[in-house]
Amino acid sequence: MNKNKLIMTIAFFCFTVSISACISCSTENKTDGKNAGIDGKTGKLIIDSNELKKKYLSEGFISGDIFRIVIMAPKNDSTNNLSELEEKAKKRANSTLQNYLASENKTINQNVKAGILDLINNNGTFSQKEMEWDNNNIFYFEINKENLKKQVRNLGAN
Repeated sequence: MNKNKLIMTIAFFCFTVSISACISCSTENKTDGKNAGIDGKTGKLIIDSNELKKKYLSEGFISGDIFRIVIMAPKNDSTNNLSELEEKAKKRANSTLQNYLASENKTINQNVKAGILDLINNNGTFSQKEMEWDNNNIFYFEINKENLKKQVRNLGAN
C-alpha cells in the first residue's frame, strides 16, 4: 500500500511539473533574435512595430514645445549629403507649419512666412538618430522652444 502511495505521489508531482513547464513556455516573451529592437551589429534601434513607428516616426507638434520633421534616407546610399538632407528638412518644416496655420484658418502673409523661417533658423536642429526603419537611416529636424505651438498659432493673422 505504501508503495502505491509513493508511486501516486511521484506521478502527481511529475504531472504538476509538466503542466507548470507548459504554461511557462507558452507565456514566455518571445523575440526574434532582437534585444528590445536593438540591432546587435550597429546598436541602432530597429523600428519594427506600429507602436515604435508612432513613437519615433511621428511628425508635427510632438508637444507644445517640440515640432518635428522626420527624414528617411536609404541606409547604404553614398549620395546622402547631410547638408542637402537638412535643407530638405527645413523646407518640409516650413511648408508643414504653413499648412498647419492654413488648417487653423489663419492668413499666411509675408510676416507669417518670415516668422516661420526665423523659428526654423534660430531654434531648429538637424540630427541623425541611432535608429533604422525599412533599411533607412532616420534623421530628425526639430524645433525646440517653450510654448512653440502657441507662438506659431499667434503668427497667423485672421
